[in-house]
Amino acid sequence: MKLAELHTVSETFRKHLQRIRPLLTAMPQRKQEHSQRVGRTLHRAGLGQAGVSAGLLHDYLERGGDLTTLQAHLDELDLPEHTLHIITALTHDKEEPDELAGNQPLAQIRRILPKLDPGIRDLAILTKMADRLDNLQKRARRGGIGPNYRRKSLELMHYLSSHYNGPGPYFARLAAIISKVLKIRGLSAG
Repeated sequence: MKLAELHTVSETFRKHLQRIRPLLTAMPQRKQEHSQRVGRTLHRAGLGQAGVSAGLLHDYLERGGDLTTLQAHLDELDLPEHTLHIITALTHDKEEPDELAGNQPLAQIRRILPKLDPGIRDLAILTKMADRLDNLQKRARRGGIGPNYRRKSLELMHYLSSHYNGPGPYFARLAAIISKVLKIRGLSAG
């Protein structure tokens, strides 16, 4: 990618972030930063505004955001309804049991993916991959990815990759980075 193209991508993301910022400010600063990195990763992977918005707001409801406010803001931004579906699908329900021996993200994904329409399911998978990627990178920067978190991440990534049926380039870009961080052979969809 040429420098001019990178600038255009950065400028497009910055403008989109400005539109979403009123909702992000409801979250703690460290969660805002995490959400921005997730959204930026999805933007760089080539997703459109709905996917990037889902990435930016994937933790909004878990961090005290209000569903009515979220829906009104997304409507105001003229984002498709499936953006809201992705965000709500990825919101951890603290009332749900964790039946997978402490791997809550995998348990949650196993519950929600079968209930989602295919296009929404694929965007939810990409959003969850970008979320886990940022968490892995943060742990790597802070001294390393422990064996338990690595195992849980591998389980999650393999499950996600086996259920992804969307366009290959998006998945391939994220999977390549995750594979590098986890030091494994590449993940593949399907």
